[in-house]
Amino acid sequence: MQPIDCPATLAVTSAASPPGDWQVVTPTGTRSLDRVGFYSGPPSEQVSLAPDSTVEGGGKSLDVWTFSPSTDEPLWVACFYVGTTLFIAKPMPHGMKRCSVNYATTRSGSRLRLTEAHCQ
Repeated sequence: MQPIDCPATLAVTSAASPPGDWQVVTPTGTRSLDRVGFYSGPPSEQVSLAPDSTVEGGGKSLDVWTFSPSTDEPLWVACFYVGTTLFIAKPMPHGMKRCSVNYATTRSGSRLRLTEAHCQ
């Protein structure tokens, strides 16, 4: 198994050109890792892959993606962060067939944090 090595935090800066006498207010600090996702091809092509299965219970949630070995399009892994629409992504090593992402959840099932992510 190969762990997915998303950075735990991401420093985010933003820029804007507000009209008139409006001023840009930018929150400071870093953003914490929220979730992991996968794309068929570069994320700029916007082909986000949904998990093939999700199992919830016992304070945990598990998402599983299964990839076809015949896919010619490279797979990409994306790391998403709390409080921003920006994310980082990179191509995955060729030949990955399955990825699992675990989250800790509240009693009601809301996701609290990512606890483990790996592919094989």
